[in-house]
Amino acid sequence: MKTLSQRTLVAVLGAAISAVLSAPAAIAGCGNPSGIQVPPVFRSLNATAANANANEQRSADAPGPDHESIVGMWKFEQVSIGNGAHNPPIPDGVLLDFGYQLWHSDGTEITNSGGRAPGTENFCLGVWTRIAPRTFRLNHFALSYDALTGALNGKARIQEQVVLSKDGNQFTGTFSIDVFEPVANRKVDHLEGLMNGERLSVDSTTP
Repeated sequence: MKTLSQRTLVAVLGAAISAVLSAPAAIAGCGNPSGIQVPPVFRSLNATAANANANEQRSADAPGPDHESIVGMWKFEQVSIGNGAHNPPIPDGVLLDFGYQLWHSDGTEITNSGGRAPGTENFCLGVWTRIAPRTFRLNHFALSYDALTGALNGKARIQEQVVLSKDGNQFTGTFSIDVFEPVANRKVDHLEGLMNGERLSVDSTTP
């Protein structure tokens, strides 16, 4: 993937913000992208995949004590893939959201979106199930609010399917986001991409 210049990045970001502000509702992560407080970051997908493969190889013979369990705390990233036809277009490799997830043993989940301002709602909730060895499906719902008025301005369904590394400390997978109007529940937008996660523990030192 070509590295975009700073000028190109600013142009893409400006076009995206203009389109978002004129749309009825468009949600990434836990809510409306107009609430995102950081500019998009372009990830190297090849490097991400290489790191994941390397981690998988290193951990192949050293499973952890909970190597088949998703339960715990994770930091995650969601990267745009296949959204070139979106209005406005979103290039492959753009970081759409990041933050922390808690997957609970009772099959529920909570996400703290790092790309969202608290005034627009940066926490959202989900339920999950195991669908195959080391493979999990998450069905997640989010609400979005206007930061100035407090009015509900959108809803979203976020679906994730992730696979744990053999040591249980990484995951990779896919996600999709369907955006709905706040009252009529008419779907108005769709985003999708790849995601990765890293397990956090009592010994973790890097946020």
